[in-house]
Formats: sequence, structure tokens, C-alpha cells
Amino acid sequence: MNLMFVLPFMFCATEGAVLQKKVSEENRTEARHLYARAMAYLSQKKYDVAIPLLEDAKKKDPYFVEAYIALGNAYIGIKDTANARKSFLQVTKIAPKDKRGYQGLGFLYGFYLRKYEKGIFWYKKAYQLDKNDVNNLLVMARLYEKFNKDSADFYYRKLLTLNPEHPEGLKRYLTFLVDNKRYDEAVPYAERAIEKLSNDELVMESAFKVYIQMGKAKKAIEIANGLIKNDPNNYIYYLMRGEAYASLNRYKEALADYDRAEILNPNSIGVHVRKAILYNDLKNYSKALKEGKKAIELGPKTEELQSIVYYVIAESYKGLALSYENKKNWDSALRAWENARTWYSRIYSLGDTPYRDYALKMITYSKKKWEKVKRIKLGISEG
Repeated sequence: MNLMFVLPFMFCATEGAVLQKKVSEENRTEARHLYARAMAYLSQKKYDVAIPLLEDAKKKDPYFVEAYIALGNAYIGIKDTANARKSFLQVTKIAPKDKRGYQGLGFLYGFYLRKYEKGIFWYKKAYQLDKNDVNNLLVMARLYEKFNKDSADFYYRKLLTLNPEHPEGLKRYLTFLVDNKRYDEAVPYAERAIEKLSNDELVMESAFKVYIQMGKAKKAIEIANGLIKNDPNNYIYYLMRGEAYASLNRYKEALADYDRAEILNPNSIGVHVRKAILYNDLKNYSKALKEGKKAIELGPKTEELQSIVYYVIAESYKGLALSYENKKNWDSALRAWENARTWYSRIYSLGDTPYRDYALKMITYSKKKWEKVKRIKLGISEG
């Protein structure tokens, strides 16, 4: 997060200004000259040069709030969290009604040190001073996302009630809703975000997910077209558009996009999974199985990814087994049912994945089908 966004460097009326009567005019003037020089270095991230100047400014005027805020940011820049904390705390002491000291501590703990609840503690103190500060509401919502979704939702909504067109608020709340699979609620925010932030890739990707999940594939394709136009070498965008085409049964166009994605990234497991799903939909189980095995060869690392790959392979074997049954090719059907059960069992053994319950049903189903085919085969042999 940009420090300039969290703690804008600007002069404002503070309690420190009252206390500055104890500081000579000469020292006050010199402190501001030192501060101005330091800010030039700080903007260039030359923290080691800026810090001594700010320390001198602080000595000249111990009540100069802006110098402490700039020091806090500079110390964060060199990863000196102890002195950053000390600087921000000093602001809260000399100017307890200046929200920037609390915001500095909120940023330090919440975003830099990732102590989210402690970050919220300090941002809430700033919130008590100004409940309509939309930027403060935004950072609170972002931190609450880490451990309290309901509170995150509350502060995002409050922000967008105060400023419905707040760009960062729209973007963050839209992605928040998508990440939590609240697609129906996300629709109006997606529409507003597209209108205001059509050049933001994250916004457009989130909007795509909303439209796909809500069955608005044509709108999703329009979004994917725009993303591909802006970044024609991003294989993910071809996967996205291919998914939208597939949902409309436009399989030829979907396959063309998947092929293009594979050219751009031959090592993508997702490409082969999507192809396998498409071929299963087309009942071309041999090709589906081939794509599934390619995905296995690439070595899916996470359990979630493994479960998806195992799923498409298991479904391919199931489709082959049913196809062999229809052809009365009992030996091939038996082998296919046995393989299907093996891969469904692998899914189940992974633990708590989205396919686990389905896999358990299919293990039983595959076993029963294998036994039935075996009886049929034996009956034919005996007859």
C-alpha cells in the first residue's frame, strides 16, 4: 500500500499548533525548511537522507506533527518498525485529535506487520474522530477481510454509501463479493465498476466471473474480448473466453481458444483440464482422458488442483465404461469401471475437496456397475 495514500503529507490545524507557542519563530521556520528538504528525498525513497533531516526538524520544533508522520513513514521505508511506532505514537500524544497518528499505527500493524486485529484497533481510533473518511473506511474493510467478513462488508457498504463512485472502493468490494461467491449481489457493483474502471484488469476479471456465474455468458465474452485486445498474449484470457463459449455450447470456438492458450503456455495444467472437460461434454472420452493424463504429467501440486485433475480422469473412464457397455465390449467396460473407481478413490483420499462427496457416490456406483458387467459377462460365457 502506498504510504502517501495512507498518511497524506499536508499541513493541517492540530493541537500541536497551539503548543507551538512555546517554540521560537526561528526554530519553527527552520523546522519547516528541514521538512521540505526531507520530503524531496522521501519522495525519491532516499530514506537514509530524509531521516536525519526530519530528526533535526523534530528537535527544532517538538510539536511539528507532519515531521513525526513523515518520520514514521521513512522508518517503515528502512524497516525500522520500532522507531516508526515511536514516531506515530508521538503524534497521538501531542495531537490526540489528529487521526493521522492512529492511521500510521494502523498501517504499521495491519498492513506492514500483518497484525490485522491490532491494525484495526488503531484505525478504529481514527474512525471515532472522523466516521466519514472514506479512505479510512477502505483500509478498515480490507483488514477486516482477513478475519471478519461481516465487518468488512459493513465498512465497504458504508464507504460506497458515502461515495458510490469511489474507484478503489468499487474495485475492492467487487472482488470481495466475487471471492466470497456472492455473485448475485455483485452484479450492480460489476456494472458500475465496468463503467468507471474499464481499463482495470482486476475489475474486468471479477466482472467476468460474475457474469459467468449468473449465466450471462455473452456479456462475459464481451469482457474477455476486451481483455484479449489489451493483452493478446495472456493465456488466462483465452481460457476465460473458452469457458464462456463452452457454456453456450459453442465448442469449436471454445476449443480454438483452449488451443491458443496451450500455445501461449504449454505447461498450464488448467488448459488440459479445460480441454478434458470439453471433450467429456462432447462424449469424446478418449481425447478427454488423453488431456487428463497430460495434466497429471505436469504435476499438480495442491490438493484442490489434484482433485480437479483426478475428477476429469475419473469422469473420462466412466464415460468410456458406459460407451463400452453400449457396444457390449464387456472386457473393456470392466477395465474402464475399475479405472474409474481407482481415480474416484484417489479424489476421496485427498480429503475435504469440492469433489469428495461426489467421489464417494461414484466409488459405490462404479463398483456396482463393475459387478453388473461381470455378471453379464459370466452369463454370456456360461450360455
